[in-house]
Amino acid sequence: MNTKKILSLVLVLVLALSLSVAAMAADEPAYEEWTSTDSLPTSGAYKLMENVNVTTEFSNAPTIRGSLVLDLNGKTVTITGDSVNAITVNNGGSLTIEDNSAQQTGKITNGDNASSFNTLLYANGGSLNIKGGTIEGSGGNVVYVNASGSASITGGEIVNKRSSGYALFVNSGSSVIVEGGTIRNTVNGGYAAFINSEANFTLAGGNVIQESTYSSSAAIYANNSAESIIISGGNVESNSMGVYSAFAPVEVTDGTIDAATYAFQTRYATVAPADGSTVTVNAGTAVLYIFSGSENALSGGDFNSPVIVKEYTSGQSTVTTVTGGEFDVSPAEYVPEDNAAVKYTSDGSTVYYVGDDIASASASAVSGDKIEVITGSVDITISVDGVNVSNSGSGTVNVNGEAVTEGGITTHIHDAEPVAAREATCTEDGNIAYWYCEGCGKYFKDEALTVEATKDEIVIKATGHDAKPVAAKEATCTEDGNIAYWYCENCGKYFKDEALKEETTKDATIVKATGHENVKHVEAKPATSKEEGNIEYWYCEDCGRYFKDEALTEEIEKEDTILKVTGGGETEDPKDPSVPQTGNDSIMLAMLIMMAVSAAGVAAATVLKSRKNHN
Repeated sequence: MNTKKILSLVLVLVLALSLSVAAMAADEPAYEEWTSTDSLPTSGAYKLMENVNVTTEFSNAPTIRGSLVLDLNGKTVTITGDSVNAITVNNGGSLTIEDNSAQQTGKITNGDNASSFNTLLYANGGSLNIKGGTIEGSGGNVVYVNASGSASITGGEIVNKRSSGYALFVNSGSSVIVEGGTIRNTVNGGYAAFINSEANFTLAGGNVIQESTYSSSAAIYANNSAESIIISGGNVESNSMGVYSAFAPVEVTDGTIDAATYAFQTRYATVAPADGSTVTVNAGTAVLYIFSGSENALSGGDFNSPVIVKEYTSGQSTVTTVTGGEFDVSPAEYVPEDNAAVKYTSDGSTVYYVGDDIASASASAVSGDKIEVITGSVDITISVDGVNVSNSGSGTVNVNGEAVTEGGITTHIHDAEPVAAREATCTEDGNIAYWYCEGCGKYFKDEALTVEATKDEIVIKATGHDAKPVAAKEATCTEDGNIAYWYCENCGKYFKDEALKEETTKDATIVKATGHENVKHVEAKPATSKEEGNIEYWYCEDCGRYFKDEALTEEIEKEDTILKVTGGGETEDPKDPSVPQTGNDSIMLAMLIMMAVSAAGVAAATVLKSRKNHN
């Protein structure tokens, strides 16, 4: 890369960085420095340069009607006095608290001797945005959101240090969402988050911590008239109860509830993890401490508690439904009929799973684990050998497509090899294409090993011989004969017996030609006028054939051996070209000539006589 290209790349990077910084600067307010040590601004954007001590009375408490962004910058604001509310944000106003210092030590406090009615930050119809710093109070409320006000908490810490005080009080149609930071109560009798009078509270991140050990206290406490509690993330920690809600519905889709006693004392709580989310509930006494007439539902999550349900009152019927989740104790009595629960034992530890959690637990099973279905019907898939599955409930249970009967089964994962199809023969069975698992001796018709077959079902029986009899035939001098046998055209096999038990070969059925054994040599004998003669020949007495040569290669007919009677003189065989053509044939030719001459003479004499008479 040359120098020009390097410089161009550097310029591009510098420009991109400049634009990024400019964009970040555009999102942040231009802070002014606040140097006063005894007062606070009520609008604008300020960065504290000194610690501030403010003494307020009811008439001169800071009230924010516009917009104020306050960067604590590591400084401390101490507000004392008898004012009911230290800083008030009225309807239409907004207050943002930040701490952009490196040490993150910025704080707003009312000291250790504040009036029990003193509130540090009061959003009376206005909005609060707490991004950093510590808001620490020893009065009645640390942060109070009222009259349809709102608060967004993404960082920092809100701390209550007074008995019967509230770190966060949400009232009268207001709404608060916590996405970060910590809301903490440090004393017995105090509250971390208190929700009242048609107010809504959402925990999407951060922490709500209740250090009080009072049995009736809770990290999130929703009074009778609260509107709703939503937990979609973050952590709830309590030395007593986790969430208390007398009537307001509680919905948990993510996060952790860690309570020393009860995770929930509720009427209408639903724990249902969102897709990709996890809910973990740890309770020292019970997951649910329920009121009469309650309807609580657990459809997922990790529940670690010695008891699932404990009833607070028993005047009215209660309904607790468990359709999913992981439990330390059996949830069978709360599982509806159309659901299932299993007891899972691995390495000496036992966990109970319900609903969809059964599948995930089964997928992680290892050899030696035990899964007992305690209620409901379920199809389980396990991908390893050696997992024992039993059914102590009344439903039907299948493991890898196999029904679990009394006594249970131990999983076996088939390692099946394919066997190609083979046609049956007359004597040997063939087979269809199949897959065979040597480990368990099972046969399958498909590669997916879902269609099991018996051995008989994969076998194609031997067809048996369709053999035809062949009669015995004697051999001759020149032609082979055969023994009597039976031949099967289907397989090409030969048998000596009709029962087809004594197999033989084709060669073994053949009776070889005997050859000309009894051959008589006949010498040549000339024919006479009275007797026929013959040429020299050889005669096989076994097959009655005649041959002209001693090697028996030139076969002739019997007539060809005969020399006819001469009728006068002797003659040789006219068919032998080596003998002169005399004898009978010559005599006959001469006689024919003489007869022709005689006939010609008679004809000539007749003609002459006729002419003479005419004259």
